Amino acid sequence: MDQPLETYQDEIYLAGLGGVTPDLPTDLNELEGAAAGRLTPQAHAYIAGGAGSGDTARENREAFRRWRIVPRMLTDVGAPCYASTVLGAELPVPFLLAPVGALGIAHPDGEVAVARAAASCGVPMVPSAGTSSTGRRTGRWRRASSPGRRRQASPCW
Repeated sequence: MDQPLETYQDEIYLAGLGGVTPDLPTDLNELEGAAAGRLTPQAHAYIAGGAGSGDTARENREAFRRWRIVPRMLTDVGAPCYASTVLGAELPVPFLLAPVGALGIAHPDGEVAVARAAASCGVPMVPSAGTSSTGRRTGRWRRASSPGRRRQASPCW
């Protein structure tokens, strides 16, 4: 990765001061609308649709809306660092990519592209049982995105 993750926020804010907005919207509803314009109607229906009555998708959106960013005033931000330890593995950010199946309907490279991007950032990717790519195609990228290969902590990494 050419640029530390911690610097992207500064880049976005500084560009915004000059009137430049990001190519992708940060509003999730606008992002979903942009995706709908790029995907086939069938792919969008599959990705955006919830299973059954949609309760889980609805609850997930509501839970996400309850999260708030809490500013920390008078804190040294001279050298920001998102690094964290998750399940005993040192990670550049305190998260991983959750399993998402059938990514091939959204992009021809599907899981391979996502695994490659995750590996480039050092972010673990948890593969889906409903993958559209073979484990052989994504495996080398997944291994590269599994710091320390701590499979005993999480066998899916």
